[in-house]
Amino acid sequence: MPGSADPVGVRLREHHGKYILDIIFAGRRWRESTGVSIPVDKQLKKEALALAETIRTKKELSLIARKNGIQDPTADRMLLLDYLQESARGKSKKYSIHKVIEWIKKLAPNTRFSDLSPRWLENFQNTLVSTSGLSLQTCEHYCNAPRHQFKLAVRDNVLFEDPGAGVPHIKVLEQRRPHLETWEIEQLMKTPIKGQKSGIGPAIKQARLFAVATGLRISDIRTLRWEHIDLKTKQVSKTQEKTGRLVIIPIKDEALKLIDDGIEHERADFVFPRIAELKTIENTNTYLREWGKAAGLTKPIGWHIARHTDATQLLEAGADIYTVK
Repeated sequence: MPGSADPVGVRLREHHGKYILDIIFAGRRWRESTGVSIPVDKQLKKEALALAETIRTKKELSLIARKNGIQDPTADRMLLLDYLQESARGKSKKYSIHKVIEWIKKLAPNTRFSDLSPRWLENFQNTLVSTSGLSLQTCEHYCNAPRHQFKLAVRDNVLFEDPGAGVPHIKVLEQRRPHLETWEIEQLMKTPIKGQKSGIGPAIKQARLFAVATGLRISDIRTLRWEHIDLKTKQVSKTQEKTGRLVIIPIKDEALKLIDDGIEHERADFVFPRIAELKTIENTNTYLREWGKAAGLTKPIGWHIARHTDATQLLEAGADIYTVK
């Protein structure tokens, strides 16, 4: 709940021929449209202003209620779509809330908070699964966004009860993730990669095989420094870029040989400097595709699949793993 000292303000003003609201709440500032255009005729303009002022007053009452822990008196008439769009404001497009907003626009654009119930969520889930053409896993991922927002709405006194409580999640069959077989790793090790002259090719190959051996994401490969590697205990100890969690990964001797160049490095030095200096990894995918094709592989060998390849398979491929051509 916002602190009692946090200011609440809703100001009405004209902007490009329409009335808009400038809002301050819980330390945030944003702008919302009232949907009311400003007519040229004086009498119509007076009526439009009165309508816009009514909208402003309702918005202010809603925010004051939320601030003081009172059930929002306007919540029942609020469109779910408007609430989700306000929640998504300023969030990266990678968040699933943006995806589910597009599907609610298609499947249930006029849903109001008064319509929300466990049955509504069940129906939305079933309709999404049956009509969207998306995988069950993607549908479940998208539906977790409104579930999360319902919990926040209860917390903020916008809803009395969570309509998602007790509603079964979409059942997703656990699938075996794509990974490289031992013979495929052997083929990659034996196959030269392009970019020998510039040195970027061997650097990509070295980093790619190390990713297979450790299961590290490309974001962690790019930021891996020698201070993260303990040669005595043969472990990688690093905070993951994506999750912020500390992981400790044992490294076999064969994998260590991949990065052992016989040079004593500074702790702050990157383990894979050529990969670290790249502005984007997109160009590396071209090298990986051509490398995989040259090795006779039919499946993609991008960075993500490396995380799902059992490190033991890499070690089964033999001691020549550290020979980077």
